[in-house]
Amino acid sequence: MKRVLTVALGLLAISALPAAAADLPVKAPMATPVMAPAFNWTGFYIGAHAGYNWGRTSVVDRDAYNTVALDNWTYNNNGFVGGGQIGYNWQASNFVFGLEADLGYLNAKGSGTAPAGCRFFACDTVASTSSDFYTTVRGRLGLAWNQWMIYGTGGFIGINTNTSVLDNCITGACGLATINATEKTFRTGWTAGGGVEFAVSGPWSIKAEYLYYDLGNRTVSANAFFPPSTVPGGLFRFDTNTTGNIVRAGINYRFGMPDAVVARY
Repeated sequence: MKRVLTVALGLLAISALPAAAADLPVKAPMATPVMAPAFNWTGFYIGAHAGYNWGRTSVVDRDAYNTVALDNWTYNNNGFVGGGQIGYNWQASNFVFGLEADLGYLNAKGSGTAPAGCRFFACDTVASTSSDFYTTVRGRLGLAWNQWMIYGTGGFIGINTNTSVLDNCITGACGLATINATEKTFRTGWTAGGGVEFAVSGPWSIKAEYLYYDLGNRTVSANAFFPPSTVPGGLFRFDTNTTGNIVRAGINYRFGMPDAVVARY
């Protein structure tokens, strides 16, 4: 009888093992870790900028009307600059290649009087420069570390410029000649510089940038008149060259940022 009872209890214990095992907690499968997506600069963007311009204009009196030995002089021109930009970036590894164009207002103004030593003591010749809108089309090459990018840039610049050389001959015995050489034109040249840009949050980024530009040489000319006569007294030419510097801060909004590749382990 004891033997039968022992065997029965053993069989009952064995039959209960699967049910007890089913009641044990099951370890969940290991979660696949996801790496935070790396920042990517690829895509179109638009933005706005504002800053300051300072530069210099040099004048050469080609016909030595006003001067004997000192036939050239320079003066400063400066002012506010502001506008907008549009561009595209493409990132490969840590390198960022881009193209950017901007359009804005460049309020550069300045004037300067011919130096001492003027011919016939006519030291009243005044040259002046002013400008309004400007545009650039530039390539960009940058080096990026996630949300930071430093870059160099260079290309075309155009500035709508008004240049004038005026001599009313109000001082000295210069025969009362009058010269008014004025030209308003869209001057073109080259520009180069660099900057740094930081992606703040989402599609927004901010930047600081420096550009140097050179508009090359431009000649303005006019005939001199000797009142009361209206007959031109001869053509007088003045070569002008304008260079400048632009420092500006900007903000950009990027469109269609690509999905970053998610790393799995």
